[in-house]
Amino acid sequence: MKPGYLALCAMALIWAAACASAETLDLSELTENARFAVVREEEKNILHYEEKEGGEWKTVWENDAILPDEEFASLTLNAYSETGVWETEWFEREAGASCSVYGSWNEKLDYAEFSFHIEQGEDGTWRLVVYQNDREDLGVWMLEDCLLFCSGDLSYSAAISLHEANRTASTFDPDEMKGIWTELEKQFEGMPQIVGIGQAFPMFIALGEAKRLPVYEMPGERRMAEDVPLDGWVMLLGRYDEGDWVMVLWQNTDGEYRTGWVETKEDGGFSRAAAYARVFNASESEYDRVETAQETALFSDPIGYTGELCRVPAGVQLFAWFGYATPNEDTLYVETIGNGEYRRGFVKIEDLHIDTHSD
Repeated sequence: MKPGYLALCAMALIWAAACASAETLDLSELTENARFAVVREEEKNILHYEEKEGGEWKTVWENDAILPDEEFASLTLNAYSETGVWETEWFEREAGASCSVYGSWNEKLDYAEFSFHIEQGEDGTWRLVVYQNDREDLGVWMLEDCLLFCSGDLSYSAAISLHEANRTASTFDPDEMKGIWTELEKQFEGMPQIVGIGQAFPMFIALGEAKRLPVYEMPGERRMAEDVPLDGWVMLLGRYDEGDWVMVLWQNTDGEYRTGWVETKEDGGFSRAAAYARVFNASESEYDRVETAQETALFSDPIGYTGELCRVPAGVQLFAWFGYATPNEDTLYVETIGNGEYRRGFVKIEDLHIDTHSD
C-alpha cells in the first residue's frame, strides 16, 4: 500500500464528516429555479443563494458573515418574487424581488431579535435594505443615498449617515455598519436628548460639510442672526408633510442651543438627510388652552432657556404646536403674537396655565 493512500483516505473521511455536519436550518424558493437557504456548518450560519442547473441546485454565492454565529432557537426565510412598496415612518419606496430572514435566540419570544431584508436590483445584484440585531442594539436602513440608523427594534430613528457602504448581499459584513455607528456615536456623545414632539422622533446628522445654512424663526419668516453650521452635528426635530421646511436644533460657538427652520431645497447632503426626517403631527395637540400665568420669555433654546426672542405678558393665550419638547417636559413649543407679529419659540411650563383635554 502506498504511503499517500492512507492520507488521502483520512482527508476523504474528514471531508465527508464536514459535509455531514452541515445542517439546513431553513430554505425558501424564490422561483422554481432560484432559492435561498441558511445552512449551519462548522458552528457558523451561512446564507446561500442557489440556482438550478441541469436539475441540480448549485450555490451561486454564499455569505458566512451576514448572520451571527450563535445558534438560533427559531429561524425563518421568506423569499418573494413579486414586487411591492416599502412604507415606513420615514420613507416610501418601491421594492423588487426580495428575501427576508427572521431569527430569535429565545424560543419564548413572539418577535424577531434578528432580521435582515435583501432585494434584487435591476442589474440582478442582491443588496441589503435593512439589518436589525437586538443583541447589538443595531438597526439600519441601507438606502441608495444614505444609512438610516435606528433603535435595535427599528421603532425610532437615531441618526442619518451619508457614508458609502457595501450593501451587496454576497459580501455584506455587519461589522462595517457597527464601525460606522460607533464613529457616529462618538460625534453625538454628550448631545442633548430631545423627546419626540408632534410624533416626530429627532434624528442626528453629522455631515462634516464646511458650509452654513440660513435659519428662520418660522418657515420663511424672520431670518435668525445665527446660521446653522454643517461641520458639526445637527438634530432634525421634524418636518412638515407639505412644503420644504425642517426644524433643526444645534449648538453654537458659545455652547448654547438654538432651534429654527431650514429650507430643504438647499443642494447637498443636508437636503438628502432632511428628506428622511419624521413628519410633525400638529393636529394631535393634547391642549385645549395655554395661557401665560405671568410675564415670560419666548426663547429658541429648549435646553438652557437662552436665545430670547421676545417677552410675552401675563394673560396671553398661546397655541401649543407639538407638545413637550424636552425630557423633563418643562417647555412647550408655541406660537404667539409679539410686537404685532406672529412668533414661535419655547416657553417654560411653570409660567403657564394649561387646560388639557378631558376624557
